[in-house]
Amino acid sequence: MTEYRERLVATRRAMLDLHKLLLTRERRAYEREHGPVGAGSLLELAISDGRFAWLHRLSEIVVRIDEMLEWRDLWTDADAEWVLSGTRALLVPSPEGTDFERRYDAALQEDPHIVLAHRAVIKAATGE
Repeated sequence: MTEYRERLVATRRAMLDLHKLLLTRERRAYEREHGPVGAGSLLELAISDGRFAWLHRLSEIVVRIDEMLEWRDLWTDADAEWVLSGTRALLVPSPEGTDFERRYDAALQEDPHIVLAHRAVIKAATGE
């Protein structure tokens, strides 16, 4: 379980970095249309505005990992592998795919920092 715990911790950290970059990208796009957004307003937008809804899937993974790390005796290696493989499966960009896949593909095409963050998540989730 130690190997999986380390992978979960590394994946969580990398997912938070990726989420932050994607959230910043969405914030900039939103601000171009609607003007500046403060931190409190950004949180509200991230939770309730449809433009940010696609990022919820990333947040859900981080929450799931947080729960596993907190309840370390209540999960198995198979549970951890399921979360890690689900993370890798989610982060497959496609210009013709689901809403998430299309938006994620566009983000990867536009920002090399997001590409690097993507690679860090995949690397952590595979245990490389």
